[in-house]
Amino acid sequence: MSNCVVCAPYDPLIHVDSLARAYVPYQKICTLFTLEESLVNGTVFPELYKPYMKEGCKK
Repeated sequence: MSNCVVCAPYDPLIHVDSLARAYVPYQKICTLFTLEESLVNGTVFPELYKPYMKEGCKK
């Protein structure tokens, strides 16, 4: 019984850094939460505050 491991062939022409790219748009910082609000909401930026709402719940 042999311990043979089959691997994909190595191709030096494939650059790992080109497989995926992130897009992050610029964010305008217009307002900030207070320290107390930031601790409760988990962010200092009101634009990023998106509370989880179960389907059917509305405030």
